This record gives sequence, structure tokens and C-alpha cells, in this order.
Amino acid sequence: MKRMIRVVTCSVVMSLAICASAQSLGDVAREQKSQPKTEKAKRVYTNDDMPSVAPPAAPAAPARAGNAASAKGPSAEDRKKRDDDYKMKINDAKAKVADLQREIELMDREYKLRAAVFYSDAGNRLRDDKKWADAERKYKEDSAAKSAGLQAAKDKLESMKEEARKAGVMGLE
Repeated sequence: MKRMIRVVTCSVVMSLAICASAQSLGDVAREQKSQPKTEKAKRVYTNDDMPSVAPPAAPAAPARAGNAASAKGPSAEDRKKRDDDYKMKINDAKAKVADLQREIELMDREYKLRAAVFYSDAGNRLRDDKKWADAERKYKEDSAAKSAGLQAAKDKLESMKEEARKAGVMGLE
């Protein structure tokens, strides 16, 4: 015990000595600044140095009475309806992902309970070994299928979100 206290004390003292002898960052910066510069500074370009160019103007298209509404884009009512449709689809996809995750978690818990019961009783292990192997194989197949379905649902949800983002739908998250 005394030896351990000595080792800890010694290591604390050594670390304090190292910290005390180290230069601070400010000291190192002052030292670097006071040294004469041997290299000529290279030119640094900023946004102020670069000439700004206005984007080219689009050619004016002749306005027709029939195209006036379509040139403006969809009306506010149409955009709201489109946004609501996207949000509804995305919420449905989120619900599907949540349901699949819940099913997988439930299936895992049930499997763990069955495994605990099976392995806790030596008589079951001797009598029902084939039955357990079949059940375990079925569980693994079901688990892989549900995991693949979950991944497909997540991918579909992400593609829906990306499609909505490209369409300009606001407030998805």
C-alpha cells in the first residue's frame, strides 16, 4: 500500500514538474513573432481582391397570357398541398420504420427468453435438441428477413426525404 502511494506521489510530482517547465503558447507565439522573417511572404488573395462579376442576365422571353401563370410556378395553394403530401408520405414511412424496429426488438427479446428457458433446463436440452435447432434456424432467417426489410424501409425513407428536399419542401424534420 505504501509503495503504491509513493508511486502515485512520484508521478504527480513529475507531471507537475513537466507542466511547470513547458512554455505557454503565448510565449512561443511571441518568440516566433520576434524572429526575423527569412522568407518573403506570399500574396494571399481574399474576396476583396477578386473582381466580382454579376451573373449574366437571362434573355427576356415574350410573355403570353396563357404562360403567365405557369411562368410564376405553382401557386401557394398548390405548394402547400404538395408539401402536405410529402409530409404525409414521409410520416407514413417513419411509422413503418418504427414498427419494423419494434418488431425486431420484440422478436429478439422473445428469442432471448426462449434461449434462457431452454438452456436453464438440462432435460429440455436433452429431449428437444432438434426442436431447438429448428426454432433457432427459423429465428435467424426471420431476423435476417426483417433486418433486410428494415434497411429497405430506411432507404426508402431517405430517398423520400431527398426527393422532398429537392422539390423545396420546408420543415420536414
